Amino acid sequence: MKIAIVLDDALARPDGVQEYARSMAAYLGSQGHTVHVICSGEAGDPPNGVSAVHSLTNNVGVSFNGNWLRTPCPAPRRDIRALLARERYDVIHVMSPHSPLLAGRGVREARRALGDAVRTVAPSAIFPNPPFPLPAIRAPP
Repeated sequence: MKIAIVLDDALARPDGVQEYARSMAAYLGSQGHTVHVICSGEAGDPPNGVSAVHSLTNNVGVSFNGNWLRTPCPAPRRDIRALLARERYDVIHVMSPHSPLLAGRGVREARRALGDAVRTVAPSAIFPNPPFPLPAIRAPP
């Protein structure tokens, strides 16, 4: 299968979500799947198991409650559509399903461009069973 892992930050950063994405990509690649990472910010070199890294937008630093975090700028829809049309992923695994600027747009554009031909997976450690609907991450009927 051709799998995209969507990450709302730079893949090159040494944070937990990035480590999880790299580990999952290495495993999936070792099982014979073609794995791409779609991210924001610095793409870096493709890690083991990853065929390509696509950075679709930049990040901006934000300070909140004494902490600093990075969030993606809105990813251009035309760039997302072009990537999806060119690559035609079978599965899109979204690391940050509640982020609307890259992951959310990517899932919405995948539905428009690929319809039922693609499945999206969006695990959430924050809300494993959310009490509210998440239309951006629901599998198509």
